[in-house]
Amino acid sequence: MTLPPFVQELLLRLSLLLALFVVVWIVQRLIRRLLFAPLEAWVENFGSDYGKAIFQAIRRPVRLTVFALAMVAGVALLNADEVVRTVANLLARLGIVAAVTTTVYNLIGLIGFNSETLEQITGIVIESRLLPFLRTIAQTFVLIIGTLIVLQDLGVDVTGLIASLGVIGLAFSLAARDTAANIFGFTAIVGDNLFEVGDYIVAAGVEGVVEKVGVRSTRLRRLDQSIVAVPNGLLAAEKVANWTRLGKRRLDFLLNVNDAANSEQMKALTTHIRAFLQARPYEERESVVVSFFNYDGNNAQIRVLCYVRLRDWNAFTLEREQINLGLMDILNEFRADPQGFVSKPRPATLPPRPSDFPNQANDTGALPPASAARADDDVD
Repeated sequence: MTLPPFVQELLLRLSLLLALFVVVWIVQRLIRRLLFAPLEAWVENFGSDYGKAIFQAIRRPVRLTVFALAMVAGVALLNADEVVRTVANLLARLGIVAAVTTTVYNLIGLIGFNSETLEQITGIVIESRLLPFLRTIAQTFVLIIGTLIVLQDLGVDVTGLIASLGVIGLAFSLAARDTAANIFGFTAIVGDNLFEVGDYIVAAGVEGVVEKVGVRSTRLRRLDQSIVAVPNGLLAAEKVANWTRLGKRRLDFLLNVNDAANSEQMKALTTHIRAFLQARPYEERESVVVSFFNYDGNNAQIRVLCYVRLRDWNAFTLEREQINLGLMDILNEFRADPQGFVSKPRPATLPPRPSDFPNQANDTGALPPASAARADDDVD
């Protein structure tokens, strides 16, 4: 009994399809045994953790590529007709595009895992907090490019699609330009590392402790404990003063002295005040300036200027209180016996402490933790 021609054609195509899958399976098994198994064993035994991660990232895409190539090879070995070859080649191209897209997608996630790895591989230094955002953008871009290539292989007019997407993107950017500005502001804030959570900042007419840095806005808790959300675009465009990152605070004031009758008394007074400040534990000796600043014939003023190596506002106010009490004692002693004060042995000028030079000694251990309080006008 002879089968109808269309049945014979159908059985022939099914046989070719089955034979193609058998050939592809055999080729895959051979490549897996001859190439992947030894390579996987070597990476597992001798490779670094990063090498193992790279191998896992490209393992499945490479298998997909092998499958696509094996399909093309099988069609060529079976000498299939034009229709089968066309379908097999199309599937192979789609498989290779998918494999390449997946490989790049996985490697972006792997390279951008942390800033240290990214710097070692590319030499680019990026703030760690910005990496998830940039990684998402890069991976999304790779997926879009891969999708466009697949659509082009399927016969879709990609040029018209890109033009349509461009018009839609333009309309969206015009409608959401504030949101886009806030997103770019977020990248600028995180990339420049202007502030972190817990810092006390002053910017855009508001001040407070940073509680959260979001993609759209940054939340600040003000001193009255209210919460203010400031758009990131506004923060990126404004000047930002970060009070938490003070390394030291400036002490600068004028001391009214109307008791000195002559220059010798004034010299003795300024010398004793200078020595008193240089002996304090947190004052930078090199920065201490005590000078006869103003005199109008009746009123005299001594300017006192120095840097105090205290970041914490409460600790700074306590140190300033101790300085004021010490100056009060010096002035009371001077007023009680000006001539005796002049004849009192003048203290020698002390050499600077090693910690007064940041390049020679690390002084951070002597600094209390920064607080969320803003200094007054005496702080520079």
